[in-house]
Amino acid sequence: MKFFQKPSIPLLLIGIGILSIVFGLVSVYTLTEKTEGELIDGFVQRVSLDQDNTNKIYGSAGQNLNLQFVGKRSVGGFFSGEGMTLTLRESTGQTPILLAENLHTSGWQEQPLSHSQRTSVIIIPIGVQLPSDLKVGSQVDVELVGAVSYPTRKGNSILDNRSDINKIFTLEVVSQEELLKQVRKRPIWIMAVSFPLSIALMVFGARTELYPAKPRSKS
Repeated sequence: MKFFQKPSIPLLLIGIGILSIVFGLVSVYTLTEKTEGELIDGFVQRVSLDQDNTNKIYGSAGQNLNLQFVGKRSVGGFFSGEGMTLTLRESTGQTPILLAENLHTSGWQEQPLSHSQRTSVIIIPIGVQLPSDLKVGSQVDVELVGAVSYPTRKGNSILDNRSDINKIFTLEVVSQEELLKQVRKRPIWIMAVSFPLSIALMVFGARTELYPAKPRSKS
C-alpha cells in the first residue's frame, strides 16, 4: 500500500491532527493527574523586558511565583546575567517585602557557538516563594534590575552585547482557588482547540488522500 509512501499535503494535515491530539492528551494529564500543589509549582508566567506587560501577573500568599522574563534575541538564546535582583514592594509603601539578590544565571561564554547557529529570544527564568502574609486583593510592585550580556551574530563573527534591565510591573495577590483557576485556563483552552481541530484535519486529510478530486474534462 502506497498510502504512506508519498509526500502530500493531506498526509501533512493528518500528521498535524495527530500532533494536536497529543497536545490535548498532555493537557488532560495536566488537569487530572497532577495535584493542586504541582499545578501551582509548574505555573509559569511571562513578562516582556522590551514591551509594556499587558498580561496580568497573579500570585498567592505562601506559593511559588515562577516568572520568565523575555528579552532580546541572541545566538542560541544564550546570555549571562549580571547583578540580577528581584524586589517586591507593597504598592502603598517602599519597604521591600521580598528581596532576591545575586540570582544565578548561566554564562554564555561557556557555550559552544558557531556563526551558523540560529538566534532565539532570551528567556530569564526566576522563581521565588511569596511571603505567607500577603493579603488577597492587594497589589505588589515587582522590580527586576541588573544587566545581561549576550552573543549576537554579524557576518561570520560572534559579538558580545550588553543590555541593562530595569523592569517594573504589578503582581495581583489572589486566593489559592483563584490562582488555580488561572493555572487551569491554559490546558482547558488547549483541550478546547486541539481536539476539534485534530478531528477536522484528520478527516479532511484522509478524505482528500483517499478520494482525490477528479480532474475536469476539457470539452
